[in-house]
Amino acid sequence: MAMKQNRLYELDIFLINHALTSFHMQSIPLFINVYPSTIVHPAFPDFLRKLKPIRSSRQHIVLEINEPEKISDIGLLKKAIRFLRTGGFSVALDDIGKVEFSLHTVTELEPDFMKLDRYYSAELSIFVKKTKRIQMFLNFCKQKNIYLVLKGIEEPKDLAMARKLGVH
Repeated sequence: MAMKQNRLYELDIFLINHALTSFHMQSIPLFINVYPSTIVHPAFPDFLRKLKPIRSSRQHIVLEINEPEKISDIGLLKKAIRFLRTGGFSVALDDIGKVEFSLHTVTELEPDFMKLDRYYSAELSIFVKKTKRIQMFLNFCKQKNIYLVLKGIEEPKDLAMARKLGVH
C-alpha cells in the first residue's frame, strides 16, 4: 500500500527508527530490512546522521536490502552503500537466489552479508543439488569476504548439514 501511495520512504524510515529505538544493542547484529529506493533517497543520509541513539553501536546494525524492488540504478545504489559503510553500517542482500539479486549484483554491491532464500534450507539434508549450490555460494563468499546466511532452517538435520557445509 505504501508503494502504491508513493510513501515507501516514509514507512521505511519510521520502521528503521522504531527498530533502532526498541532494540537494546548487544554484541549480536540487528538486521533491518530496507528497500533500495530508501537507501538511495536524497534525504536518507540526513535521516541516518540524526539518529542519536545508535551513534556508538552502528557496527552492530546491518541494513538488509530487500529483493522485491527492482534496482534501477546500480551505480547510485553502490554510492549509497559506500556512504553507509563510511558511517559504520554493514549491508546485507536478502533472498539471494530469487529473481532480482544475481551473483552479478552481489559482485557489484559487495555486501557484508549474503542471505540465501529459504528455498535452499528446506530439506537441505536430502537434496544434493542444494548442497552443491550452497557450496558454490560459499566459495563465492569466501573469495569476496562475505558472510553467508541461510534463512529458514527449521529441522535439526538441515542445520547439521548447513554447519557441515560451513555456512556462517
